[in-house]
Amino acid sequence: REVEAEKQARQQLAQDAKAASARGVEAASEMEDELDAARRNASESSMMHQESERRAQQLSDQLTALRDEAQHDAERIREEAARTSEADKRITELNDQLTRQRVDKLQADSESLKRLQASEAHSAELERKLQAERAEAATANDKAAKRIAELEDKLADQLS
Repeated sequence: REVEAEKQARQQLAQDAKAASARGVEAASEMEDELDAARRNASESSMMHQESERRAQQLSDQLTALRDEAQHDAERIREEAARTSEADKRITELNDQLTRQRVDKLQADSESLKRLQASEAHSAELERKLQAERAEAATANDKAAKRIAELEDKLADQLS
């Protein structure tokens, strides 16, 4: 979740930077238009000419600053895009790793379940055999008790 939040924050930062860059380019374009207008009016009078030149220099400086800022913004956007791409790769790798771990766990759980079921089936078979042997032993016990009783009766008859 933190990786996703970081990714969203980076995307928002990249979008904000793009918007700022677009505003800068738009402002630069507007300033270029103002600069052209100032230069056309400069020829009307020397006083106006000096003022226009001063304004033109200001606009030129602002334009240069905006271009530098736009270039810096573009560079930051590229860097952020590279970091975002790297983060996306890490997220993909982590997701792949988790998927492999889940598959391995499911396979291990499946094998454990099969072993448990086989063990339970074997246990049930042993229980069935034990019950059969107990029944057999009880029957043999009854027969032996009857035989002992018969022999005791026979012995008692012979002794009397």
